[in-house]
Amino acid sequence: YKGKTWNYLVNGQTGEIQGEAPISAWKVAIAVVLGLLLIGGIIYLYSQSKQH
Repeated sequence: YKGKTWNYLVNGQTGEIQGEAPISAWKVAIAVVLGLLLIGGIIYLYSQSKQH
């Protein structure tokens, strides 16, 4: 991935995984922000429906 070799080991009996994943900090941050916006939107819509 992006010119770097990533090694993984998976234990076939326990399912334990060893290794480092190529995680993008930007993608994680965007996913967190979108998740929070989605939760906030649901809470807002729910609170608006209770007022009527």
